[in-house]
Amino acid sequence: MGYILGISSTDGIELKPMWNYRRDTPRIGHASRTYEGRMFRTTLGHYNRVEFDVEFVTSEHMTIINSWWESGAELLLFITSDTATEVNSVIIANEMSPIGMYHQNTGYFKGSIELEGY
Repeated sequence: MGYILGISSTDGIELKPMWNYRRDTPRIGHASRTYEGRMFRTTLGHYNRVEFDVEFVTSEHMTIINSWWESGAELLLFITSDTATEVNSVIIANEMSPIGMYHQNTGYFKGSIELEGY
């Protein structure tokens, strides 16, 4: 499996997610109860969320990814398998800078990336 994050497929950054790669589709909606206690749920839609940690990121790639996060850039996540390529429109939704911890032994950076999109 290959994971490329970027504005397009030609200028993307190849990422190697660690073992904690998680993908889900949270619900957009509302839930309320009546006086009798019945639950009513309204679902307006769903969105995609992908979370994973990365290590061994160069300083150049760290700067680019963090600048995408600061600007709120709309990105494409390409997930490539042997037979097909899945493309998702995403933004980096971290609360804090996604990559910033420095590995003294290796000279690379690491961090956690949270992507949201549809």
